[in-house]
Amino acid sequence: MINKMHHFLFGTLRGHLIIGVAAVHAVMMALFIADLTLRQRAMLLDRQTEQAIALSQTLATSAAGWIASDDISGLQELVDAQRRYPEILFVILADEQGRVLGTTDTSKLGLFLLDLPRETRLTTLSRTPSLVDIAAPAMIAGQHVGWVRVGIGQKMASQKLAEITRSGIIYALAAILIGSLIAWFMGHRITRRLYAIQQTIDTVRTGNHLARSSLTGTDEAAMMAHEFNAMLDALAERDTELRNSESRYRSLIRKVQAAIVLHDEQGRIIDCNPLAETLLGLSADQLLGKSLVDSEWHFLHTDGSPLPMAEYPVSLVLSSQQPLRDYVTGISRPDRHDQTWVLVNAEPEYDDAGNIALVIVSFVDITERKLVEEALRKTTRNLVEAQHLAHIGSWELDLTTNLLSWSDEIYQMFEIDPEKFDASYEAFLDTIHPDDREAVNFAYTNSLKTRTPYAIDHRLLFPDGRIKYVHEQCETFYEEDKPVRSAGTVQDITERKQVEEALSKSEAKYRRIVDTANEGIWILGPDAVTTFVNIRMAAMLGYSCDEMHGRPMMEFMFEEDWPDHQLKMENRSQGIAENYEHRFRHSDGTAVWTHIAATPMFDDKHRYLGSFGMFTDITERKHAENELSKLNEELEQRVRERTSELERSRQELLASRKALMNLVDDLNVKAAELEAANEKMKDFDRLKSMFIASMSHELRTPLNSIIGFSSIVLDEWLGPLNDEQKTKLAIVLRTGKHLLTLINDVIDVSKIEAGKMDTSVEDFDITDLISEALELMKKDMEDKGLALEVEISPQILHTDRRRLYQCLVNLLSNAVKFTEQGKITVKTALMKVSSTRNGGDWLDITVSDTGIGIAAEDQPRLFTAFSRIVTPIKVRTKGTGLGLYLVKKITEEILKGRVGLESIYGKGSSFYIRIPLTTNPDGGKDENRTGG
Repeated sequence: MINKMHHFLFGTLRGHLIIGVAAVHAVMMALFIADLTLRQRAMLLDRQTEQAIALSQTLATSAAGWIASDDISGLQELVDAQRRYPEILFVILADEQGRVLGTTDTSKLGLFLLDLPRETRLTTLSRTPSLVDIAAPAMIAGQHVGWVRVGIGQKMASQKLAEITRSGIIYALAAILIGSLIAWFMGHRITRRLYAIQQTIDTVRTGNHLARSSLTGTDEAAMMAHEFNAMLDALAERDTELRNSESRYRSLIRKVQAAIVLHDEQGRIIDCNPLAETLLGLSADQLLGKSLVDSEWHFLHTDGSPLPMAEYPVSLVLSSQQPLRDYVTGISRPDRHDQTWVLVNAEPEYDDAGNIALVIVSFVDITERKLVEEALRKTTRNLVEAQHLAHIGSWELDLTTNLLSWSDEIYQMFEIDPEKFDASYEAFLDTIHPDDREAVNFAYTNSLKTRTPYAIDHRLLFPDGRIKYVHEQCETFYEEDKPVRSAGTVQDITERKQVEEALSKSEAKYRRIVDTANEGIWILGPDAVTTFVNIRMAAMLGYSCDEMHGRPMMEFMFEEDWPDHQLKMENRSQGIAENYEHRFRHSDGTAVWTHIAATPMFDDKHRYLGSFGMFTDITERKHAENELSKLNEELEQRVRERTSELERSRQELLASRKALMNLVDDLNVKAAELEAANEKMKDFDRLKSMFIASMSHELRTPLNSIIGFSSIVLDEWLGPLNDEQKTKLAIVLRTGKHLLTLINDVIDVSKIEAGKMDTSVEDFDITDLISEALELMKKDMEDKGLALEVEISPQILHTDRRRLYQCLVNLLSNAVKFTEQGKITVKTALMKVSSTRNGGDWLDITVSDTGIGIAAEDQPRLFTAFSRIVTPIKVRTKGTGLGLYLVKKITEEILKGRVGLESIYGKGSSFYIRIPLTTNPDGGKDENRTGG
């Protein structure tokens, strides 16, 4: 009974409705009674306060004279007269000092009140339902003579309030009971039509699918009944369609273009389509109702060995209880000597208990695909051989795992054992020549940022000192705006580099190579007019070089080939390089067939300059192909396609070789252009030197005047200044010094790059130099509150003191500039390096800070000119971006040392200058003296 009631109230819509209405009614009545009680309580408290104030004021007026005369007995009689009030808790009469003169508690006579108000006015000291405490001043002619304290309780009022509360609760319970009865009636009334629908549902559940709801009207219940009836009608139609679908399904199995075999839960064949009989080579009688169909019939492994029964597709599904996807197997049939290869998919169907009731196995003939895959493997082997012949390797970098994969040719090119190589991007960088690592790393990281492919030449340094040149190309692929994979090629261009050097020394040798080349070379201008042909090209068409020069290529073609030529020229103007075959008209009118490797040419501004082509005479091969085509007309179509495929492979290999030759000749042209550019650079260097000398005087002289005169005026040598004038002059002085520093840095950079930086070698103690630099930065460190830690030892150096001081000040300035709190540390240390030419004596000067640090991705470009790293305090720091560039240039090219850094972003940086203890302009070595 309890369970039924619980289900009715909490498991049915009618119960939810009754409980909801009753609960809302109960909450509203409870809130009403609570509000009424609170209002009564507040009203009684206000009335109690008013009585206390009136009584205290009356007593203050009556007792003022007696308090002034210090009549204790009279005051006590006045107090005793107040006892007739049943709510009085206490009455106290006191003089102006608070001494009690009369009270309802006689034991407190003569004591002093310590909690009287500080101001002489009527004051409510306590206002609670249990006590209202009022203090009123006793006044005579405006003169304060004492105090009256009255305390009133609320015992009777509380009793009245309790009676009101009890009555309210009784009324609330009665109202809740009546409301619940009303809710019961409303719930039953409202949901009776819904229950009529439920009765129809119960009838359908018993199996009477023709039962329908008879509710009418326009309310929600009637609409639900209508929709329910429509749903039953739809289900009836669906049942009919399902039976029709099963019939179509069986028909589909017969007609589908895949072999289908149906197995029961025991693996026995219960159905198959005609295509399965054809593909498997077995009749329906051999298949239906059987598991092992024929002792001479087998499934095969990919290596051709027979499959055991446990590895048959249906056996795998029944044993694993899982579908089988894309399972490749062979079929050995008694009626055929060659194997049939199929792609198998097996899908189980489960009964209500979750057990396999049916297995649908489909077979797709992939024999042709297997043959193509075998051809692809052969092509892959050809590609590996082609890479080996062309000295080109391929690589791929998975950016999600940092896994680097190389082709065999790259391992041979880099002379690395694959078993001993930790294939990663960092390990690849270690194989690069130290002088080229930064450029390669920048090219790759910049390619990731700009999403553009890149190509770069760099060197490999081997342990025995040998150097190889390689050409690298790379492109990165993205998914959802994130780089996921980089792929590229590496080509050994050591021989090409050697050829470039040789060709740059002798233009005559270049001309001989071009003129004696086995392939024809033909260069066209942007208007497709001949600008150059070599002797081989001219002889190929039966002309001289002069006869072909200045004439359009179209004049050497047959008229029906002109449209194709115009299309090729349009492709070239759009930057498309092509390899194709084309015929030309010999001077005697015969056709000359050529293989062409055409490349577009552009200048630095990407303006189209024309086309460069290499031509190979394939006329004899074309004649041979025609004869071969006539002989092979009777062969099957499949043989012809295979022959064509092999021919295309040979053509691709030939085109690759021609493309390499094209690249060599193109580089030869570039070498000549670089030689001319070098001459222009020499002229530019002379002009730059003249500019530096002029700017050194023309810019520094007026700036020094501005700085000097602004300093004199700011120091008030010419008279007092107001605050605004001082501020403006300080800006002028600061800006002038900053501009002078910028000009000095730019001029120093220009001098270094021109090789005209003046040096002055002298002996000096490093401690004096560091102290001088620290004194210059002392005020800036004190302004920021930075601590200074110095660990240096006396050491006599023989080098350019002024340039070393310039580098040290730059490092200290950067440390202070980018450090908001913490300390600056300056250390020196002697180093012994056995490989140095000056005997291995080096001095390290390290400047460390606790500043913002430098992110790892920003460090490679830190020492480049005009480069400023984005930092959180960049808006508060000024600089030209030349400081660290000058430090690196001066240290390496003048001091013959090196610069380095170690930095952790957010924790600080350490820059060090490592210089030999002695540096002579000629690179020699002097004896050093260690300071005492």
